[in-house]
Amino acid sequence: MDIARSGLEGWFNEQHPGTRHDLGGTMVPAARDRIAALWRPDCLAMGYPPTSGSADLRSLLARHEDLDPGDLVLTCGATEANAAAVLACVEPGREVVLQHPVYYQFEPLLLAGGARIVRWDPFGGEPAPIGPETGLVVLNTPHNPTGRVFDPEGVVRLAEALPSCRVLVDEVYRGVTADAPGTAALLSPRVVATSSFAKRWGMPGLRLGWLACRDAQVRERAHAWHHYLAHSPPAASERLVVALWPELLVMLRESRVLAQRNVGILAAWLAELRGVVEGRPPEGGVTTLVRPTGFAGDDVALALRLRREFGVFVLPGAYVGYPGWLRVGCGHREAADLVAALAALEGAFRAVGAAAGERV
Repeated sequence: MDIARSGLEGWFNEQHPGTRHDLGGTMVPAARDRIAALWRPDCLAMGYPPTSGSADLRSLLARHEDLDPGDLVLTCGATEANAAAVLACVEPGREVVLQHPVYYQFEPLLLAGGARIVRWDPFGGEPAPIGPETGLVVLNTPHNPTGRVFDPEGVVRLAEALPSCRVLVDEVYRGVTADAPGTAALLSPRVVATSSFAKRWGMPGLRLGWLACRDAQVRERAHAWHHYLAHSPPAASERLVVALWPELLVMLRESRVLAQRNVGILAAWLAELRGVVEGRPPEGGVTTLVRPTGFAGDDVALALRLRREFGVFVLPGAYVGYPGWLRVGCGHREAADLVAALAALEGAFRAVGAAAGERV
């Protein structure tokens, strides 16, 4: 099948370096100075690790998520966890109900696995289009980029709709802003949940994630695919997390406080600029969609102009399934940086005349 590089990743690679006012963050980054101060040489590991990864890390994560260590498959980030989960659950010719819009990774993987895709907006008010041929439902909650949250009871209803149907929940943004309901894997053995240390923990550079499921057959198939996709999780990252675990729990709680503070700043900014900017604060996570009131132009052109003329980095909505909008993220450690970035965005909107509906 034909496949193209992601426009989202291309935009970050090309436009993000050297940004003056960054509104692209999807998490509060971990405090590097604190991690560096706790670094120990024995965190380094250059040999081949076991494909199943660290038993110590599985035990720590399982306790944190109220799971059994055997319920977890450690992976190279949530990206690999999603791939292993899709390949473990998809049967050629079976129907998959795919949340739309959703992370760009899912649709090509499903098509490569021979799935027939039915798109569904779970926040659009329509019931899930589940039928006798449905083998999988794919959800992302909290949702990137809107910050919408799908209700756990709804996940249970989907999981129990058909005996042969499973639900894959990409929950990488769960717990970014507050203590959230437990992992969706606890809701039903038919649920597969994926996550990582990227968003909630603010450490995407670890490239360390996991898949959680209480169905042993699904886990075994996912683990088999993991052998072919990545072989093993990064051992150095696993050792770092295990060594720093108590401090990482403290940092996680602090990051949630910062994320909630930032969402409050964004919400106040949106309320103050009602009539100038359209948008709503996120229910979960630190991303949402905004646009100048009345804007009817090209969001990619607008985002490029904001970057080049005003030093403001945002993501065009077209790259995340919402043309005409801009995705903004408030994952800032310093409140002053977020306030300055939002002020720059407001000034840019006014300067280009987009508040009056001008095409830019």
